[in-house]
Amino acid sequence: MKALTWQGKRTIEYSKVPDLQIQEPTDIIKVTSTANCRTHCWDRRRC
Repeated sequence: MKALTWQGKRTIEYSKVPDLQIQEPTDIIKVTSTANCRTHCWDRRRC
């Protein structure tokens, strides 16, 4: 899948990352933020 990834201060990339997989029944996936466009990143200092 593709994801907007943080590479360092003021540096982000849209790159291919592995699909998430639940391997154990006790695994938890925590979503910390979502967006449907990049308008929240108009100022890269906020990303």
